[in-house]
Amino acid sequence: MKNTISRNKGYSIIELVIVVAIIAITSSMAMVSVTMLNTARAKDAALKLDGEVAELIQKNKNMTPGTSDTAKYGLMLYYDYDDQFKISLVECDHPSPTSSLYQYKDDGSGHPVFNDTVNISKRVDIEYDGTYQSFCNGASFDRNAFKPSSPNGTGAICIMFDKQGNCISGYGKYSFKKRNGNVVSTVTIRQNGSHVVR
Repeated sequence: MKNTISRNKGYSIIELVIVVAIIAITSSMAMVSVTMLNTARAKDAALKLDGEVAELIQKNKNMTPGTSDTAKYGLMLYYDYDDQFKISLVECDHPSPTSSLYQYKDDGSGHPVFNDTVNISKRVDIEYDGTYQSFCNGASFDRNAFKPSSPNGTGAICIMFDKQGNCISGYGKYSFKKRNGNVVSTVTIRQNGSHVVR
């Protein structure tokens, strides 16, 4: 009687190389997709800021919030407690008839009243290089990089325009970066009110 022994030959080297190659190609495609997605998020955030700035200029040219002749709208760009940047539209006015400073309208507990808020993706960082005034005390700030802790006037970049469309606070360059530090897009706001996305 003849014994037949079945042998498991296993995988050949060629089969293993093919499987490893397929895994490598699939993971590299996934990495490219994630990179493209994060790049798109940063570009979208830059376009959102530029759109909000354009709308703010028109609001201040055409409308006056409240009853005061000196009242106007401003944008507050800040890093919130939930670890993401936000852009909020706020109403602001002089704290007293003799003051030339602007202060945001608060809800009675010292917090700003937000008319509209745009959330920026948590995967986007923003770096600011410019000058702005605080809504709270009128002090001037220069920031090469910022990540304010709360929207309280001094911990946020305040963007404001006058009736003629000139930028009186928040002019400079805003760089929108992926979390790895690579700059994807920039928004530049000039003192004459022109703004451009690159």
